[in-house]
Amino acid sequence: MAADSVVFSAEYKRLLEDESLFHRALTQYVTDTGTEACDTGLRLHGLLTLLDTIVDMLAHLGLSSIFNVYKAVKRHPTVGFKVCALWQTCHLSGISCRGCLQLGEGVFVHPQHAKWVHCVWLCWHIREQERSRDAVPAAHAATYRAAFVCVLEQLQGAYAHVGEHLQKKNVFACIGQAGRA
Repeated sequence: MAADSVVFSAEYKRLLEDESLFHRALTQYVTDTGTEACDTGLRLHGLLTLLDTIVDMLAHLGLSSIFNVYKAVKRHPTVGFKVCALWQTCHLSGISCRGCLQLGEGVFVHPQHAKWVHCVWLCWHIREQERSRDAVPAAHAATYRAAFVCVLEQLQGAYAHVGEHLQKKNVFACIGQAGRA
């Protein structure tokens, strides 16, 4: 698993790297098993909170398009997104194309982002997908783990891109000079 490239707390990194720990946390999160959920089940809740926090940070850095797409995916009732036959502009890349996924009213993404969109949806709808089970099958846990890693890696990439852009524009130097004035 490529969780090592995702920058976040060691606890969440360990959760995503350790298959059995993730599986336990997932099962406890889905089944709400009382006091044990306070141990590992809340870690999964914390991971979801981390996703929200990163997206909020990106929005504050000027990437509100990621925020809008992310929120539209979270609100979508099913993983089956409508494919628009008309030309639309992708909210993430700005590329116009036919066959965009329609995430909500006026929110479209290029098909190249379909994997990320589906992974975001899967992360936020785990409970609905697994609620009727007594235990989450290992194969499902592996899929959910991969979805979290995919979403986090893409968000990290966006954050790194913004950071590089700000450094090239020497924004950080301007901030430092303003503090000395």
